[in-house]
Amino acid sequence: NVFRPGGGGLEHKNSTLLTVQAKGMETPAGWNRWLTFVAHEYVHAINVKRLRPVELGPFDYEAAPTTPSLWIAEGLTTYYADLFVERSGLATEQDWLGWMSKLIADLQHTPGRRVQTLSQSSLDVWNSEASGVGMDQSKTVSYYTKGPVVGLLLDAHIRRLTHDSASLDDVMRAAYARYGGVRGYTPAQFQATASRVAGFDLRPWFHRALDTTGELDYREMLDWFGLAFSDTAGPTSTWRLEPVAHPTAAQAAHLAAILRPDASRRGEGEHHAVSVGARGLPTGSHLAGASAAAPHHSPAHAAAHHSAGGGLAAPPAAVAQVDDVAGLVFQGPAKM
Repeated sequence: NVFRPGGGGLEHKNSTLLTVQAKGMETPAGWNRWLTFVAHEYVHAINVKRLRPVELGPFDYEAAPTTPSLWIAEGLTTYYADLFVERSGLATEQDWLGWMSKLIADLQHTPGRRVQTLSQSSLDVWNSEASGVGMDQSKTVSYYTKGPVVGLLLDAHIRRLTHDSASLDDVMRAAYARYGGVRGYTPAQFQATASRVAGFDLRPWFHRALDTTGELDYREMLDWFGLAFSDTAGPTSTWRLEPVAHPTAAQAAHLAAILRPDASRRGEGEHHAVSVGARGLPTGSHLAGASAAAPHHSPAHAAAHHSAGGGLAAPPAAVAQVDDVAGLVFQGPAKM
C-alpha cells in the first residue's frame, strides 16, 4: 500500500499494488472505502489471477485481448469485495446496503445502460472506455457498476430457485474447481456452471442481463431479501435499499443467509484462505501458471464506486478477516 496523490490498484499473481491518499482514510466512511478497495484486490488473487476468462491469457502482447466477461472478472470482484468486508465483521449490514444502493443508483442514473449491453461494455473496453470508468455515460455503461448489481440479482435468483440451498458462492467454488489455473472459462462455461448449481437453465436469464439493454428487474431480489427502495424523494435516495418494515421470517432468514452464511455449511471440507502476506497464497498444481490480468482500474476506481459509508466496525488489525472469508468462499467444497 502506497500513500501518495492519486489512487488505484493493480493485482499481480502473488501481490498487489495499492495507491491511496492517507487523508481520505481519516473518516469512518473513508476507512470503509479503503477496506472495500483492499478487499477488491484480495479477491483478485483468485478471481482473475487464478480463475479467469479464457481470453485473458496467455497473452499476445501485440494484440489487445477482448472478452465479454469483465462483468465477472471485475464486477463480481467488486460484489464479493463489499460482501466480504461485511461478512468479516469489518462493516455493518447498513454499510453493505449503502454500497449496493450506490451501485444501483449509479447504474440507474447512467443513460448508457439503455444503449450498451453489459457484454459489449466489456468487449469495447479498449475502444470506448478508460478500463470501465470515466466513459461517456450517455452511450456506455460500466461493468464496474452494472456487474456487481447483476451479481446481486443473480445471487438472489439462484437462492430462490434452490430455496437457499445454493448461491453464487457455490457457482464461484464450482468455477474455481473446474476452470481455475491455466484453463480459464468461456462465457458459455460460466453460465453452464451457474445453471448446474441452480438446477435450472439460466441462459435466458443471462441473455436478458448481459446481452440486452432492458432495465434490470429488481423485484425478485427485493422480495427474497425483504428489502425495498426508499420512498424518500431525491436523486440518490430513490434507489436506497432498506429492510421492509415487517419482513417475514423467511425474508429475515434469506438476508441473514447472504450476510452470515451457515458456519457449518461453509466449514465443510478443507480449505486454505487466500492471503497476500505471511501465510502465503494457496498452493497446488491447479493454481500454477495463472498470471493474466484484466484491463484495469483508472485512479480512484474504488472511491468512485463506494461513496456510502458507516461507522468503523472493527480495529485495523481485523483486515485479515476479509482474507479468511474469501478463502471460505472460493476454496470451500464445490457443488457441481
